[in-house]
Amino acid sequence: MNLQPAQSGKELNNLPLMEELIQERNVVLFNSEIRNKNISFAFKEGTYPPSLESHYSRGVAYYQSGDLKKAVNAWEETVKLFPEDADTYLSLGIVYIQLDKFYKALKCLNKGIRLSADASDAHYYLGYTHYKLQHWQQAEIAFEQAIEINKKDVASYFSLALMYVEMAYRKKSKKEKCFNKAFEICKRLVENNRLNKADLNDLGMIYNWLGKLEEAEKVLEKALKLDPNDAAVLNNLRLVKENQLEQKLFEIGLLKRINEPITDFTPYKKRVPIKVKGKPISETIIEERR
Repeated sequence: MNLQPAQSGKELNNLPLMEELIQERNVVLFNSEIRNKNISFAFKEGTYPPSLESHYSRGVAYYQSGDLKKAVNAWEETVKLFPEDADTYLSLGIVYIQLDKFYKALKCLNKGIRLSADASDAHYYLGYTHYKLQHWQQAEIAFEQAIEINKKDVASYFSLALMYVEMAYRKKSKKEKCFNKAFEICKRLVENNRLNKADLNDLGMIYNWLGKLEEAEKVLEKALKLDPNDAAVLNNLRLVKENQLEQKLFEIGLLKRINEPITDFTPYKKRVPIKVKGKPISETIIEERR
């Protein structure tokens, strides 16, 4: 993921959220080489009938060609013939997300999780779907489940932290609580993962939005050691140092106020909360595990 630096030297016009994360994850999940390696092993173990893979592969081909509707049709046919295949439900859920059919995505992801509750990818996409519907609590549970299953799932940490950032700016009364949650998630991310330059750059920007300027400076300087000429990191580090100076000027009374780093939620106005009927499956699974 590569979060964009703030524009006009100060204001970030668009909160990037999870769109870039999910695009990167889609590329990995539908990488035919990775899938084929898994399938060849499964054939040796006798768990994947050849007819299942031929049906599933047809959907992958349509997906990779950009024909999402034909991919949906192929995978819907696959689950009719092989209703116990969790991978196909996950793939269907991903395509429905891309088509903005979030309730259909929830239905498919829920079925996939029922069949394979330990698939971190399914919980991640479930969290993303709930997030798009502004089901904040359900999204939180699903992302946490993905992290519990795979503590190296960097995308889930970032997604959860970014969601808390958006919640903080949407719900001013809960801003401090949301900021604290985002900061805790970032700390867990660092504790459990070895981050690359891009991850460190993104983490630095999240710290900047949270007002954790010292932490932001440290991780951006660490990213800069990996590549001293990276323009994005250099620009973000400059921004953080400007914010540190602004904070000092504010503390000594030379500035009357400090502008919020994120103010424009125009891209997200179309998203409205929609109530879920019944108990979310992510909560049911947690209760069953307890």
